[in-house]
Amino acid sequence: MKSLRNLINQRTFSVFFICMSLGLISVTGCKKVEQEPQTNITQTVEQIGLEIGDAAPNFTMNDQFGKSVSLKDFRGKVVMIDFWATWCGPCVASIPHVKELNDKYAGKDVVILGISLDKDLDQWKSFITDEKMNWIHIADGNYWSNAAALQYHIESIPSVWIIDKNGKITAKDIRANAAGAEIDAALAKK
Repeated sequence: MKSLRNLINQRTFSVFFICMSLGLISVTGCKKVEQEPQTNITQTVEQIGLEIGDAAPNFTMNDQFGKSVSLKDFRGKVVMIDFWATWCGPCVASIPHVKELNDKYAGKDVVILGISLDKDLDQWKSFITDEKMNWIHIADGNYWSNAAALQYHIESIPSVWIIDKNGKITAKDIRANAAGAEIDAALAKK
């Protein structure tokens, strides 16, 4: 009887542990697990700064259609940068929030810019189309070594940044469900 009770307790603990682990992942996001070697980009970013009020580092990468897109292309507009990936559960779970923001700010001086950390760019393109994600998407296929992710020191995703009309960081490393208030504040700034 004791061995049966021990077996039930072990299974109950295992189920509890798995549930807690999945819950923690959905709350914290997908984290970078491997360490990247120090690069010149990292050293440059430390000199540039990534604090609220600092100038947002520019980056250039291709969109899903092969067109070159730079952050500086959107000067004069509020930009919501959404670092994400198709393989990240919390990122996929936040897509409805991003869709709501895209609808809410359509026709206003707001750009939503998804930066994917996907390696498989064909899968990424299909996902964007299948999910009807009708905003600007860029990626370079370099996973955690994505050029913009390195510049912004992204260690977990999803990670949303708000850049004001003057190219200054107004919010960093927030979630999409908190971005609306930050976008409104950035729009209200003169």
